[in-house]
Amino acid sequence: MWETIKSQLTYFWYYFDIQFRQIFIYWIIGIVIGSIISVFAKDKKYINYL
Repeated sequence: MWETIKSQLTYFWYYFDIQFRQIFIYWIIGIVIGSIISVFAKDKKYINYL
C-alpha cells in the first residue's frame, strides 16, 4: 500500500515540477507587470464599463 502511495506521489511531484518550470517565467513576468501597473497607474482614471 505504501509503495503505491509513494509511486503516485512521485508521479504527481514529477508532473507538477515540469509544469511549474514551464510557467515559472510567465508567472514572474505577470507579477512584475502587475506591480508596475499598480504602482505607476494607480492615479489614472479607469473607464467604468458598468
